[in-house]
Amino acid sequence: MTVGVLEYRIGWNAAGTNPGVTVMHGRIPAAIAGQVASQSFADRCQKLMDDVKTLVAGATVWSFPGEVTELNTVSGDLEAVHVITPPANVTSTAAGNYSAPSGARIEWRTDAIVAGRRLRGRTFFVPLGAGVYDATGTLSTTTLTALTTAANNFKSNSVFGASQGSVWSRTHGIQADITSAFIPDEASVLRSRRE
Repeated sequence: MTVGVLEYRIGWNAAGTNPGVTVMHGRIPAAIAGQVASQSFADRCQKLMDDVKTLVAGATVWSFPGEVTELNTVSGDLEAVHVITPPANVTSTAAGNYSAPSGARIEWRTDAIVAGRRLRGRTFFVPLGAGVYDATGTLSTTTLTALTTAANNFKSNSVFGASQGSVWSRTHGIQADITSAFIPDEASVLRSRRE
């Protein structure tokens, strides 16, 4: 069996909204056992949510399941289920009034070219709390800095060397490591809790 795509589904539960999910993808580095890489990847995902909890409103609770699936890179078929110790739930702490459908996103960039375009992924953080925007309605410098730090922590292997964050195109059967992250300086509107 070839090493496939790690897929981890993080649950969202916020007051006044339907439950949602963030799907993150990763890769198992060479010579690392699947379960070890899966635990590392789940911990990496929990760290990302912990890093942004002061920005997200609605007393959002992120929950982390006790398994990480491994999918065939090309077909998307399930190849393995790695049982892990679930990371502790994280609860957002941003206070004040907020706009329920709007927030921010991290764009994950790779070096892969797919169908004439760079392969990229996105992770949404919606809703953001009060005080995250500036006078022009875009993200404040403080918010951009916090999101950039969170994204760079997720991308870094200095702490989570047993796993690698990646972007996977199910359509094209291609997986590529995240090489950089970009936070657009604009409000992002979430149309579905599964984006």
